[in-house]
Amino acid sequence: MRVADPISKMGKFWAPGRQEQLLPGTLSITDGGEIRLTLLVDQGENWFFSEKPDSIPRIVGVLDGNQGVTLDGCFVQSVQLLGLGRATVYVGMAMMGFHFEGDEPIDLVRFQFTIEGLDEWLQISGFKLDYDRALVGARVEFSRPPSIEASLTNGMTLRIGFGATFPGRVLNSAEIRQSVAIDLLSDHPRPLEDFRIVSHRLTQYLRLALDAPVSLADVKGIPGIISNVDDKSSRPHQPTDIYYRSLPFSAKAPTIKIRDILFGYSQVQDQFQSRINSWLDHFDRTHVVFSSYFSSVAENRRFLEDRFLAMIIGLEGYHRSTTSDTRMPHEEFERIRDELLSHCPPDHRTWLEQALRHSNDPTLRTRLKTLIRPFKGLFGNSRSRDSLIDDMVTLRNSMIHLGGGGQEATIEKLDRLRAINKLEALFQLHLLLIAGFNVEEVEEIARRQLRLKQKLDLKT
Repeated sequence: MRVADPISKMGKFWAPGRQEQLLPGTLSITDGGEIRLTLLVDQGENWFFSEKPDSIPRIVGVLDGNQGVTLDGCFVQSVQLLGLGRATVYVGMAMMGFHFEGDEPIDLVRFQFTIEGLDEWLQISGFKLDYDRALVGARVEFSRPPSIEASLTNGMTLRIGFGATFPGRVLNSAEIRQSVAIDLLSDHPRPLEDFRIVSHRLTQYLRLALDAPVSLADVKGIPGIISNVDDKSSRPHQPTDIYYRSLPFSAKAPTIKIRDILFGYSQVQDQFQSRINSWLDHFDRTHVVFSSYFSSVAENRRFLEDRFLAMIIGLEGYHRSTTSDTRMPHEEFERIRDELLSHCPPDHRTWLEQALRHSNDPTLRTRLKTLIRPFKGLFGNSRSRDSLIDDMVTLRNSMIHLGGGGQEATIEKLDRLRAINKLEALFQLHLLLIAGFNVEEVEEIARRQLRLKQKLDLKT
């Protein structure tokens, strides 16, 4: 999560149901959604020492300015009892403005956020600029663009809405600024985690489309009816800022260039609802595959070996989740396996069963050939493709088995970066299929976008 303006606020905090034992402290929220609570504690009787240090799931408090806050997913990182006692508490999520007591669930009816690069992806503007012919004047008009809506298969409504800020009194300059945000709407209260999951997957969708490590930001939520901080009465439908650590996160905000975008909204708008649902539904079935790709291209994957293995594991998982291919028919494999086990000494039967468990799975070489096949024209001729697959299999084996198997000299000559670039490109091509593009459309994108062309060694 991008937090452009770090937060540091003093306040008083307590465990739910222990409001008579207030502890002063400071709540800090930094870029990336890292949340820390520093409490001043003493060794007298208070809620901090009556709770188990590793089981303080929720802390509530009032910040300066009489702003309520609920902190979830808390655990104590350190306690210093020399002099003025001090405890540092890690916080998983902070919700400003409300108190959720005890085990009260955090349910929302609306979840709003934005994603870096959303304006560049949409390419939608409400501005119209006209110059007169003598170039002595100009007229700027603004009309707020209509919202974009899609019904999601999980029952939520996705809305991309536009706003604007206008100047008050105008003298010698004026600024009108268009803004855009994504809303996830539900006609009934749903757990906060449901909204977080969908927002994470939509962020990954924009990461693919923009080919950039973008992050979500400016998260707000509207709860259902909850308890009022002051008088415990019902208080419905008021927005609240929400902070949490969302991964992957790039410490440096990306610069989005139009030429680097894989696809924009204009290319999917006619089938936006079906395509976004296809992406979200695939995420449900193959979230580990998505995580492998997006984590491997994040900043924290600096070592080539880490990136290579993450790509290989992800592509193997993707192939496994999208096909039921085997080396031989299942019935034939079971017959051979049973025959082998019947001749195996009892002391070695368990070992042989484990050794045979995945022996009918396709090899890595077969998986790579299958994944490349729809896009074989982008990977050179048959000889080039076979050579590339040989290199990838050799590299994978050398890393997994911590040795080259007698091929050390060959491995040293392999271009690891080239292999990684080809794997990353192959992953992107298949993610574009998941995003709803057909093979011809994916190939057109690959031949147009500069970075993807470079990874595939395509001629300009």
